[in-house]
Amino acid sequence: MISDLPAAAAALREWVLPASIQAAALLLAVLLADALLRGRASPRLRAALWWVLVLRLLLPPTLAAPWSLDLLAPSGGGGRDRRARGRSVDPPPRPLGRRRRGRPGR
Repeated sequence: MISDLPAAAAALREWVLPASIQAAALLLAVLLADALLRGRASPRLRAALWWVLVLRLLLPPTLAAPWSLDLLAPSGGGGRDRRARGRSVDPPPRPLGRRRRGRPGR
């Protein structure tokens, strides 16, 4: 049990630092939006901004979408990394029809 403590602490650090940075950035964005909208937006809209931050802090950090931005980045090499980790990445689909050459406009 005690021998697992350093590994658990390292895993916690890997999660806590990015989550804290994300929460701090979202807090700054909400504070800025709240200051800019003061007097122009309804209190309901301003409260909704704060609820976004509350939900971000309450939701688990491992909620994942079936897509991510690293897969869309051409230079990121996201597909190569995924194959290296044992996940398969499908190649992009091919066009359905053949293009006719020499006939522009059709």
